[in-house]
Amino acid sequence: MRIAIVVGHNRQAQGAVRVTDRVSEYVWNGDLATRIEKLDSGSVKVFYRTPGAGEISRVYREVAAWKADCAVELHFNAFRTAGAHGCETLHGTSSASKQLAQHLQREMLLALGNRNRGIVRRASGRGSTAVNQRAQPTALIEPYFGSNPSECVLAAEYKDALAQAILNGAREFLGHGPVAVVDEEGPLAHTEMQRLLDAYEEIGDLIASTLATGYSTDLPEDVARMRWRLAEIFQMVAKGEEL
Repeated sequence: MRIAIVVGHNRQAQGAVRVTDRVSEYVWNGDLATRIEKLDSGSVKVFYRTPGAGEISRVYREVAAWKADCAVELHFNAFRTAGAHGCETLHGTSSASKQLAQHLQREMLLALGNRNRGIVRRASGRGSTAVNQRAQPTALIEPYFGSNPSECVLAAEYKDALAQAILNGAREFLGHGPVAVVDEEGPLAHTEMQRLLDAYEEIGDLIASTLATGYSTDLPEDVARMRWRLAEIFQMVAKGEEL
């Protein structure tokens, strides 16, 4: 199994900038890519775009030469106003790219709990060169808005969880189980089941109201995120899906 992680933009044109700490996409996602690679160094390799004409095609030739099974390009979103928020994933015209995007989107939403902006098909325009690679299925992620202060804080706080979500989404697409991570108390397999059980424990007495009202933007961010995760569990159970 070979998972390519491509860091968006390059050292000279570093993309959008987070409003809270002025860190660029290129720098922030370079660190995120390193965290992903550390979780599964035997399967993951990080690729960087280099300045100059054809940089996207150039980096994906490197990905193809490595014989990647899939590729994920890292970005974050931005808008002219601070109110834009949410997570989205771009995919190409192939069914495999779409499936990869679906796995990534689902895992990232579980990690961050922000608005689901969905998966977006790109046949042309922004991101289309990356996501329509023929050598391997490719998706481009925009987990949050760097122009939104609260989402910058959220992404920073849950950056390790986001790294794990991206890796697990790619692994699930390729037919493999989630990775195990080590916490301060010792080895702990943070499987999908464990994360869902954690959500039950954290929410506790909000279970009943979650069933009645679902996700609510009027609640504090942490509470809303947990309620959303719990609602996901109920939806899975209702459909007879495996936790």
